[in-house]
Amino acid sequence: VRRGTPTARRIATGWGVAPSADGQAIWLKSFTDADSCELREVALDGRERQSPRPVPCSTELVGGPAGTLLVEGSSVLDPSTGQTLLPIGGLWAVVGRFALTTAASHGPLTLTDLPSGEQWRLRWPSQTGSAPQGGRNRAAVQADAKLVALSFSDPAFEFSGTQVTDIWLLDPSTRRFRHLPDMPAALSLKFTSMAWTSDGRLVLLARTAERDGVAVWRPGQTRTRIRVRPVRLPAARDSSFVVWDGARSP
Repeated sequence: VRRGTPTARRIATGWGVAPSADGQAIWLKSFTDADSCELREVALDGRERQSPRPVPCSTELVGGPAGTLLVEGSSVLDPSTGQTLLPIGGLWAVVGRFALTTAASHGPLTLTDLPSGEQWRLRWPSQTGSAPQGGRNRAAVQADAKLVALSFSDPAFEFSGTQVTDIWLLDPSTRRFRHLPDMPAALSLKFTSMAWTSDGRLVLLARTAERDGVAVWRPGQTRTRIRVRPVRLPAARDSSFVVWDGARSP
């Protein structure tokens, strides 16, 4: 949909899309058959900028201030050249121009500036949990990439049947952590997920032994507790959710 017109014009179809660095095209991942995928760059007039090339169907397109990145397994690649910007090894989150990685379940943590390649070693903030398998599923990045929420999890706290999560907020520009209030918390890990609203609030959907609830926290607020409201979650194997701001509340 171009500025000044309500008419939408189809330029391509696919299963994954992200903007190009100059904003004049899109990167598109498409299925060629049930088991094969390809990546191509399509200009806003529908013409292809680059010929399609095969990629694993598990490839993710991640858009951000530094441009679109490809995530294949735990490697981060430049979609234009296929060059590896960050080698395989413990990718946790892509936050704008930065990538957060961990070498093991308890660290160390490394923050990499993808355009320059500069790296910083970060302290391991949590005394409770480790980095979960499939760590990017336990990270939530703000829309403006100023903060990333990281969940450090322990499925058997102190060798018990209690599951615990410990959430920290990382500012990649200052490389500083802030502990979320009321953490660590005893929660069912499969029924706990988090997401950011467009106006910068962190929302958690969680199940405890007593009840299900939705919790909201705005960074910088003076409250010392997270706001919690009871909800009823469906009986399912796990839970995830999407936040939208039609009524300015999740």
